[in-house]
Amino acid sequence: SANALLKVLEEPPEHTVFLIVADAPDRLLPTLVSRCRRLPLPIPAGGESIAWLEAQGARTPEQWLARAGGAPLRALRLAHAEATACPRWLGTFLTLPVESDVLDVGPLADELSKISPEEWLDALQRLFVDLALARVGAPVRYYPALQGTTHAVAHRASLKELTGMGRWLARQRAVARHPLNVRLLTHAVLDRAALAWRPLD
Repeated sequence: SANALLKVLEEPPEHTVFLIVADAPDRLLPTLVSRCRRLPLPIPAGGESIAWLEAQGARTPEQWLARAGGAPLRALRLAHAEATACPRWLGTFLTLPVESDVLDVGPLADELSKISPEEWLDALQRLFVDLALARVGAPVRYYPALQGTTHAVAHRASLKELTGMGRWLARQRAVARHPLNVRLLTHAVLDRAALAWRPLD
């Protein structure tokens, strides 16, 4: 199909313009990109996006917009599909007693095993972005409702551990659709993630 598309781009019908929309243009084939004229379209300003989300009936639009990384269309889809912009279990995760010799993630793992791994891994990875930002004194990006707890946790953790965990979670997302045992995957990820923000000695 890629070769067929390239052929059409090389010899397009008369008076024809192709529009290729991509949210990850760096993943397009170089041979395809070389035949295109790039027109980067920035996301709208925050205030404009919040006003639009309010007009669409979204509650707490600023939180949905943050959750979507500033993308208003994705924020609206999330607002229609989910109950809250900040999953309750993330707050529970941030308050796990990681200083304890025995860390019990069982109840939380049981809760997450009812959710698709892609969904909770995405939320967890975004949380670790917020933790890393908070560790260097920057505002959180995705979950402003957890800002106080996020900053408290981040400031007693290692930036190296937080950023390393974010990269590790990205790799887990690549295999999340094919876990051999969902509950085992959930336990393993939560154990490792919680230890990533164990207080510094």
